[in-house]
Amino acid sequence: MHYYGQGTEKNYELAKQRFELSENDLKNPEALLKAHGFDVNEFDIVSYRNSIYKSINGKTSYSSRITVKPKQDKITFEFLDALFDTKEFKNTVPNIESKQYDKDGEFLEIDIPDLHIGLKSTKDETLVDYDLKIARNRFLECIADIVERCKGRKFSKIYFCPLGDIMHFDTIDGKTSKGTQQDVAGRFPEVFNAAIDIITDGINILREIAPVYIPYVAGNHDRLTGYALIRAISNGFRDADNVKFDIRSSPRKAIHEGKVLIGLEHGDVPKSNRNWLQAEYRKEFGESEF
Repeated sequence: MHYYGQGTEKNYELAKQRFELSENDLKNPEALLKAHGFDVNEFDIVSYRNSIYKSINGKTSYSSRITVKPKQDKITFEFLDALFDTKEFKNTVPNIESKQYDKDGEFLEIDIPDLHIGLKSTKDETLVDYDLKIARNRFLECIADIVERCKGRKFSKIYFCPLGDIMHFDTIDGKTSKGTQQDVAGRFPEVFNAAIDIITDGINILREIAPVYIPYVAGNHDRLTGYALIRAISNGFRDADNVKFDIRSSPRKAIHEGKVLIGLEHGDVPKSNRNWLQAEYRKEFGESEF
């Protein structure tokens, strides 16, 4: 019995062995791993190939070849929830008065789609420069413009809606949630901390106008890091009376105010499910009809 490295993924392909296995075992990754002598807690099967070898005393044997790779620890939603639910956070932002608040005032919706903090591009390659500094400046310029437009008006609530892809990548090595390599503007800690500062500064500016409600929507570039980002920011505002978060990792949410119902999504919902708002918010949809 021997195995050898294959490619850059550090996979291992075991030489052909003879085993007595049932048809069900041949479709069971754990059974194949055990038959080949691998610890199921340390290895995953990448691929396998089986064929009937011969029949001895009424028992069918097979030749079996498997390719395996060592398991890698992965960050999951469950891991992030456990981390944030148990971590003791010491610092929070101070309370700030919402000076344009009126419980009977208008509500304001601000959508922030595809900020892509961490994207690195240049005019030579894409005709547009983009990095962490540019992302911050553009975002805060938009917030400043909104603040200027809101002068003299009263608001009951501000919906600040990150509509996915706040972060440009989802892994330490700069890949999206599906594994597509990206051009990045810095190492993961630098980008993640910059994103925390950018979004926190925006929320602090807006809550001087009215209470801020943040319904988080996941994107296709940052399903895990975007969620971790919102969880981290929400912990910083946990003592703020005028900031509330909806941190559920749902790909779709809705704003329901009076007879107004607004669907929030990143845009990667299958076309076959375009009526999700009516289906998932049936009660609110009925109340919104004039």
